[in-house]
Amino acid sequence: MKIAVSTDERTHLVDVILEYLQKRGHDAQYFGPEPDRPADWPGVTLEAVERVVRPGVEVVPTVLRPRPASDVRGRAVAYFSTAPTSAHPLLESHLRTEHGADVVYVSGNLADREALRAELEHVEADVYVVELKAAAIDVVAEHAVGRGAEIVLAANDVTPVAEAHKLDEMLLEMAGITV
Repeated sequence: MKIAVSTDERTHLVDVILEYLQKRGHDAQYFGPEPDRPADWPGVTLEAVERVVRPGVEVVPTVLRPRPASDVRGRAVAYFSTAPTSAHPLLESHLRTEHGADVVYVSGNLADREALRAELEHVEADVYVVELKAAAIDVVAEHAVGRGAEIVLAANDVTPVAEAHKLDEMLLEMAGITV
């Protein structure tokens, strides 16, 4: 079986998974950056999908974009997620252009409590925008409350990479729902 393994960071675990799949007779191919190298994440994922998807199946490349639950326009915002460092400039740009935020900090350390605590010592913002994850609540929220700052949860919207794709319409059609 053809299997595409696509990640935003190549770690030892990726190599273990590839070796495991290949030992079982699968044609496992890795798509992504080499260690300590940045990657064009949507491009890497699309390349992986194109290698394993049947001909004729439409592929809609998507990305996740943060959507704060409250208005952050014109406010100093620190954003906390699990996104890789390579995605931080895109997330910052999105928050600035789509939500009017004055982004003062972006972190991808919600899965690493120690790193999160260390970086929070240097973060000052009016609003701490966080993905809803355990570390976000008990580490970032305590820090924000201690500084008298507001906490705003963020959803991650699935957004097509190319505007030509009508993702909502495609999903409704697949589900057999007419609007």
